[in-house]
Amino acid sequence: MVGRLQDVKCYPWKYGSFCLIGDAAHAIFPHYGQGLNASLEDCMFIDTLIDKHSGNWEAITDEFQTIRKPNTDAVSDLSKEHF
Repeated sequence: MVGRLQDVKCYPWKYGSFCLIGDAAHAIFPHYGQGLNASLEDCMFIDTLIDKHSGNWEAITDEFQTIRKPNTDAVSDLSKEHF
């Protein structure tokens, strides 16, 4: 069986106070081994934003997708280029 690699670059990641994180928002090729790392960074970043915005999920998800999207796209592009 031959498999096919696929990346995910969707946007926006949020709808109201709901937000995609990890592979649901930014799955990448496995060549750099950074997929899990990026997902864990999402969790750490959201934790920081929860404190910063006192649980205001609209503000948390807005800032999360605005700041994280360029970084996750960059690591995805690098992984794809070096396939």
